[in-house]
Amino acid sequence: ENAHTKIDQGLRIQGWNFSDYGVGVTVSSACNALVPPFGINPPRCDSWKDWRVDDHADAKFFRPGSWFMCKDLPDSCSDLLFVAKTSPLYLLGTPTWDRVVKQGKKIYGNYPAENNEGTHLVYSADDSYSANGSPWRDFTTQVTFVSFVDDWVGVSFRYTDENNYYRFEMNNVHKVRRLKKRVAGVVTILWNDVTFTAFDYTLYTIRVEAFGAVLRVFMDQGSSTDAIRVTWTPVCGTPVHDPGAGQQCAYEDDSHPVGSFALFSAGSSAVYFMNVQTYRPYEQARHGNTAPRGDALVTILGRSFATTEATVSARLQPSSCQQTAWASDSSLVCKVPQGVLGSRAVAVTAGAQAGSLTSVLSYDIGQLSSLSYSNLPTTEAINTTVFGFEFGIIQVSSAARLGDTAMEASEWVSESAIFCHVGIGLSGSLRIAVTTGVQVGTVTETVSYLLPLLSSALDGANRPTFGLSNSTLAGSNVGVGDYTAGVRLGVTACEATEWVSDEEVTCISAAGVHGTKRVVVTAGIGA
Repeated sequence: ENAHTKIDQGLRIQGWNFSDYGVGVTVSSACNALVPPFGINPPRCDSWKDWRVDDHADAKFFRPGSWFMCKDLPDSCSDLLFVAKTSPLYLLGTPTWDRVVKQGKKIYGNYPAENNEGTHLVYSADDSYSANGSPWRDFTTQVTFVSFVDDWVGVSFRYTDENNYYRFEMNNVHKVRRLKKRVAGVVTILWNDVTFTAFDYTLYTIRVEAFGAVLRVFMDQGSSTDAIRVTWTPVCGTPVHDPGAGQQCAYEDDSHPVGSFALFSAGSSAVYFMNVQTYRPYEQARHGNTAPRGDALVTILGRSFATTEATVSARLQPSSCQQTAWASDSSLVCKVPQGVLGSRAVAVTAGAQAGSLTSVLSYDIGQLSSLSYSNLPTTEAINTTVFGFEFGIIQVSSAARLGDTAMEASEWVSESAIFCHVGIGLSGSLRIAVTTGVQVGTVTETVSYLLPLLSSALDGANRPTFGLSNSTLAGSNVGVGDYTAGVRLGVTACEATEWVSDEEVTCISAAGVHGTKRVVVTAGIGA
């Protein structure tokens, strides 16, 4: 029994695959809209989930590709049943059948020219399961395919767009396999393998590795996606720039450091791809931050974790992992408990001995989005709700601040809401800060108090020219206390200003000979 079997089964429940070559996912495929491409059949999927179609318009005799899921058009995939006797997984109604995609229209390329082109089905989803949201960089992609036509088929990787990628491609007519790159539209053949014979009507699994500048390709007959890496058959080719070097099984090139992957077809009207999986190295495929709700699966790397599964446990201080699964002498998987703390130490106990590492994982900081009120009254405290996410899934010590002033009361409601009692005040746009546990999340310019409003001068609108006349101005939102209120008549400040109430302020006017003037009242920092 493979040593990874139990841990692999547990990770598959979470949607993750765990193998000798990393942590990864079986890539989902879904078609949301089937349409005829320029009136030809079969129809193509025109609205993919996590995928896009790149048809290369410079292909000779250009026609649009016709990519679709076999589960959506089973009658158009009947030739796949020819291989069902040797691979019964691909029968209608099985889970594997639901992961089969077909390219069903001839996309003519330039044969056998090096710049042959056709159509790509590009995986366009973000690399969401990699550490720190890093771009697609180092990864292994594997896919099983079968073709019922002789022409080009392959897998592109480090794919950015139709003019920038690496591609492993093969052709039955020319009996060739080759690795090439396209940089800013310029094609270069990196190596050729002319020892290949044929691939028609047979299931093959291609694996592509891109680690740094080192590129490797493997190809094996069959559809096993669980084969141990040491059993993979490398595809070796003769470098075009240095034929004397002989066949190379690893090629170094740094033209494309990042990019996703894509399925490729040209000229073939019946090629099927299935069970697309992609993996990242352990240290890249796990997040240093995890959501407060817990349940994420974190791989812990180290050494001397024992050679069996016996008596090995892990803690994300101060709490134990919900579950710990031994993978090897150098790796464990921890199902993270819920929490709202900052950087945490991880401790691993093997037998009676423990090892630890500080500040290696933390919980995400709460993210704020809005308040239920964006403008607050100046005369009364009100209840409001701060909305956001990752505030924790249980009631924890929570506090909120509006600007530099703490809310009069704060209460955790849910993972996405905190109830607050906001006191009176006067100010323009303010920052909100929410502390959950020991971490603080903020959002700026989200809420403000109502601006002062003026309605009339209670003792008349005309002032003597010599000034020194006392005026009482009526309005609202001046504040329930003396917040350094100021009054200006036009551009001239009053000789003296005195706050009376939230609805009144008095002003001793300066001398002047002007006509109608604007009156401006400033309370706090609002006017």
